[in-house]
Amino acid sequence: MSIPIIIVGLSGSGKTTALYKMQSGQESRVVPSCMVPSEKICYKNVHFNVWDVGFPQRYCAVVRGVFFVVDSSDRASLELACRELHRLLAHEELRDAPVLVLANKQDLPGALTPSQLVEELRLPSTAQNEGVTQPWFVQGCCAMNGTGLSEGLEWMRTQVGGCQKA
Repeated sequence: MSIPIIIVGLSGSGKTTALYKMQSGQESRVVPSCMVPSEKICYKNVHFNVWDVGFPQRYCAVVRGVFFVVDSSDRASLELACRELHRLLAHEELRDAPVLVLANKQDLPGALTPSQLVEELRLPSTAQNEGVTQPWFVQGCCAMNGTGLSEGLEWMRTQVGGCQKA
């Protein structure tokens, strides 16, 4: 059995690049996408079935986890990313799904650190004031070279748990 996961984020955040790097380990120059067929990622005996869905209006009720990718070097888009993340966290069908925020593009000058993104994305106030029940974590990464992606996969693996068979 595969664990269904979605990967979402603003255009240009690096969603598809992160997805293909996690799947194949290869650096990939990709074209922007709004929806890609699902990709399988196996990490420590846990099989993730990941869909790159941009920001769909509806989510599949069976989704068990979310990768939310943020371009941590694009300060101009942070308010929009924050609004989209809050909308995602409030979505009823994702109420219990763990959310991994991938703070992408850490290799670029001026990129915000994961702890700065926690503040910019207003994650503490979300969890404390809006009744968010799902666990979340911010992992710094560079999707182009893979830095930080395995740590993010490890966090998600521990959240969705167990040794799953494909």
